[in-house]
Amino acid sequence: MTHETSSPTTSEDASLLAWIDNYFHASAIRLSAESTLAAYHHDLTVVTDTIATLKREPTANLTLANIQDHELLVASFDAYTRDLGSASVRRVVSVWNGFFNYLVSVGAVPGNPMAILPRPRRRPRVTVGLTDDTVAQLIDTIARPAILTPHPWPQLDLAIISTMLLTGLRVKPLV
Repeated sequence: MTHETSSPTTSEDASLLAWIDNYFHASAIRLSAESTLAAYHHDLTVVTDTIATLKREPTANLTLANIQDHELLVASFDAYTRDLGSASVRRVVSVWNGFFNYLVSVGAVPGNPMAILPRPRRRPRVTVGLTDDTVAQLIDTIARPAILTPHPWPQLDLAIISTMLLTGLRVKPLV
């Protein structure tokens, strides 16, 4: 089953909201998860609303020309993403990048202006491993016979923990 959509004929005769609707109809097969579609729609509409607020006009009056104004686009993204985490900002930028790629593919805009937006850098993840003292204490605890309860297979526990330690056990998954 394919979805046929009719794109607005020119950027002047259709609202930005019509282009967003067409984008979702064209992307419906690729983006089948309802929660994904809802998050993408939210990101597109909130930035669109922010553009409208900055332009002091109703969202329904916006056209593609409004989102091609680089200064306005940067200001809108800055206003919307200011308090978001870096992963959320990357998602918003990705959604708008996809939307602009769609617009370019249907000939509605000449290019994708998303390259002008600064993207948050990913912070390198710091893996927290177990200290030598913690490893020694863990092995001693397993090797020590249980006083309160009989433990039939302490060797099995030792083998499991040893395997985890040798394969890069991290603190977070263990705790």
